[in-house]
Amino acid sequence: MVKRQVYTVVSQLELPVAAYLIRLRAEFSKTKFLSATSPVLKRAVRDELHLLLSTMLAWIQPTAIAHPHPTPMPGPSKQGLA
Repeated sequence: MVKRQVYTVVSQLELPVAAYLIRLRAEFSKTKFLSATSPVLKRAVRDELHLLLSTMLAWIQPTAIAHPHPTPMPGPSKQGLA
């Protein structure tokens, strides 16, 4: 169920196609959410994912705007190859 919510939120936020690793920091309360297919649980998971991925997106976008063309890594030093 969580995997489906990840796919839904990623497509809604129009994030780049990539492999996203999402791990639970804590389990959802079994007393509050009685069923894994509960609409309330799905909404809670979706809200948490929106918060997480929106924060990630806000964090990476200023970097992408400030550096639209990444600086290439320098090659090996020719001094050490003598």
